[in-house]
Amino acid sequence: MTVARPDSGPNVQAPSLRRLRMRAEPGLLQDGERLDELARMEIAVREPISVGELLEVELSFGALADEIVLEGKAATIQADNDGGQNALIVRFGHDQRAKLDYVRSVLDGERPAAARGHRRLPSDLPVWWRTGPLRQQARLGDLSRGGAFVVTPSPPAVGTHLELELHDVWERRVLKLPSVVSWVKLDPRHSGFGVTFRLADRRNAQQLDAVVRHHTDGPAVC
Repeated sequence: MTVARPDSGPNVQAPSLRRLRMRAEPGLLQDGERLDELARMEIAVREPISVGELLEVELSFGALADEIVLEGKAATIQADNDGGQNALIVRFGHDQRAKLDYVRSVLDGERPAAARGHRRLPSDLPVWWRTGPLRQQARLGDLSRGGAFVVTPSPPAVGTHLELELHDVWERRVLKLPSVVSWVKLDPRHSGFGVTFRLADRRNAQQLDAVVRHHTDGPAVC
């Protein structure tokens, strides 16, 4: 397990939450023990962490799969009196249900982890997403050749098939991209959902590639 610490310097904005990085393995997630706790996880740490501290836990499924980040709270810490690693219990609330369900399904062998394939780039292009007769306007948070993050206060459920209408402001055209919701983020500050594109049309793929190229001068999303 590694801990990501903020870079120093006058022009660097430190992240609001400390991030713990570890490999996802069977048995990692445990059932919650309180009404406000959906799951918990024991992590061996050397860094000093305070009980009640809000944390991000980044789980890796291997070099060929995308990581997933869970947001939780340090519940208890059992110190190692011999100077070794401390046992940290991180508690996850019900707002992390969609991500926890995804992690459990991968660890239980019910589905493969989402494959890593493309560099994500920041974007704020306007989009519409349609599922059945429902059509809602939103904007992008990031974009790649394989998928995107859509910023919206009312994300659809994981597994929902939808059509993403992406407005190419450079070529003044609309791309209609068949997609499936791969994960959902419920956060008052930045709610939304991630999609994986399901492109069967070569022309569509070429048009998307042109839009992505317009973003390549910007920094990648970490």
